[in-house]
Amino acid sequence: MRVEVTERTLKSDGYTLVEGDTITVPDEVGQMWCAAGWGKDTSGTVETGPRVVLDASLAVQSGKLAVASEEVSHG
Repeated sequence: MRVEVTERTLKSDGYTLVEGDTITVPDEVGQMWCAAGWGKDTSGTVETGPRVVLDASLAVQSGKLAVASEEVSHG
């Protein structure tokens, strides 16, 4: 299946592409990208779905760095 990438950057299934790239991929990959709105089928056979955004946010916990204080004696 031939797909034109519609995302600014697409990293999926071992591919790293940018918007406007047109590439031939296995049908199941192309169908998934089109269904997720990340690309469009150049033949027009597979409909492009609404854009899916995966939540890639990180849960960062606030913390303090504790430094142990030791008295060193040089004798």
